[in-house]
Amino acid sequence: MSIEELCKILRPPANPKEVPSPTELSTVEQEYSPLPDAYKEFIGLYGTGCIDGFIWIYNPTTNNSNLSMKDQIPRQLDAIRNALQDDGRLPYDVSERSRELLPFGMTDNGDFLLWRTVGSPNAWSIVVLESRLGAYEEFALSIVEFLVQVLSRKLRVSIFPDDFPSSKPQFLPVAD
Repeated sequence: MSIEELCKILRPPANPKEVPSPTELSTVEQEYSPLPDAYKEFIGLYGTGCIDGFIWIYNPTTNNSNLSMKDQIPRQLDAIRNALQDDGRLPYDVSERSRELLPFGMTDNGDFLLWRTVGSPNAWSIVVLESRLGAYEEFALSIVEFLVQVLSRKLRVSIFPDDFPSSKPQFLPVAD
């Protein structure tokens, strides 16, 4: 699945907001990890905004700390660590020393969207972790493949509400 397929389902904005430059993406990659190519394609085409009123993808260049990849990675990992405290509910290493999970987005319900950083970035899977940290699902898909399948209703994420996505998903850029 390609970014072109996603564009057929979710029309990109005519004027995307806060599209990161290669230098800005490189800064995040140097601090955390190389980023998947599909993410770079997505954020370069869509910028900062909301997918169908429910999914928010973090952007390294936004000034909105709630959507900033640089701000949210440590916040979300700390929240997951503090809530779980190595209780074994997740089959992932969420310890301070680990980089197995890397947040890339969230939902309006507070669910975590994370990459499982095993292998090369283009092979990372996606983990959807419920906001109450009880349920999770893992998908061996890129961010673009995941969005195409979810928005076309070919993939049902049990953690997401039944009314998502709408019959005509929209991308809403952040307001100026």
